[in-house]
Amino acid sequence: MNDAAKKTPPAAPRRSRRWWRRLLILVAVIAVVVVGGRWLAWRLAHVVTNAGFVKAEMTLVAPEVPARIEEIRVREGQWVHQGDVLLILDASSLDDRAKMAEAEVAHLSGKAARYRAKLDLARKEVPARIKAAEQALAASREAETRARARERFLGRQKERFAGLLADQAIGRARYEEVEAQWIAAQADARAAAAGVRAAEAQLESARASAARIDEARAAWEEALGGLEAARQGLSLARLTRSKTEIRAPIDGIVARVFPEPGDLATPGRSVVALFDPNTIYVEARFEETKLHHLRPGQRVSLELDALPGHTLHGRVRVIHRAAAGEFALIPRDVTAGEFTKLTQRVPVEIDLEADARELELIPGTSVRVAARKGGKDEQ
Repeated sequence: MNDAAKKTPPAAPRRSRRWWRRLLILVAVIAVVVVGGRWLAWRLAHVVTNAGFVKAEMTLVAPEVPARIEEIRVREGQWVHQGDVLLILDASSLDDRAKMAEAEVAHLSGKAARYRAKLDLARKEVPARIKAAEQALAASREAETRARARERFLGRQKERFAGLLADQAIGRARYEEVEAQWIAAQADARAAAAGVRAAEAQLESARASAARIDEARAAWEEALGGLEAARQGLSLARLTRSKTEIRAPIDGIVARVFPEPGDLATPGRSVVALFDPNTIYVEARFEETKLHHLRPGQRVSLELDALPGHTLHGRVRVIHRAAAGEFALIPRDVTAGEFTKLTQRVPVEIDLEADARELELIPGTSVRVAARKGGKDEQ
């Protein structure tokens, strides 16, 4: 009896511990129900995707001339301004090309100057020669006119003196004197006619020499054409030389430097990637079954893995009109009839609001995007 009585009292503390356990379990169940209910209600009221990424409008800088990289002046993460030198290429071969172009310009410039001098001389000499030939021809014709007039006068004198000689009014010596003068006048007339023909030939030759002006002009213009082409070649060589300094086209941050000093830079192959922080946005890929809950301008919440505990906000900028799978490197081929239906994802671009723009977000990092169903804005 005494042993049984001693063992009975501990039953009360055991019942008390059971009551506390049940209470704790009840509280835990209520907490789980409340938290789970709130989470379930939130999920039912929102469309969510984890396929979100911070994006920026990348500017890929590529050289325009092939050359080896001599120096890299920037590093990844560095802020640069428009016009800052990013890389310097080896310009030795381009310097030689520019010097050759300069020598060609100097040579053709001298050649054009010589042809211009010939043209100026022809323009001066040819008209003077033509004028002198015209004056000589006029003088020759005037001399011929005088010689012919004298010849006719002396011819009449000879006939008159011949009649006087027949009448024995004059002596033969006088007649022969007049006859000699007439013969001399004939010779002078023939000489004057020959002088006219010579002057005409000289004038014709002088006028023909006017072609020298056209020839000189054509040679000068051809030289000018070659000189202009050489100058353009020189300008191109200098422009190409200037492109050995690869400069930043925008203000921004260096996201990536691809080559190393000594590498061969080729046109069209990017060497530096830049982005402007002001162009940062979020690209979220939503399932096609959720798109009807989204609209442009809708406010959404953003949770970045790089910023745990921070909830940022943005607004839908554009909903793409093609699924991401349309731009895959290896698109689906269902021509053989083999087809498995998969829910496609459509890219949605989201502009960041002021609270997010003040942060230094990193392009490429992951973002969880949530939007209230029905196109309603997040509060």
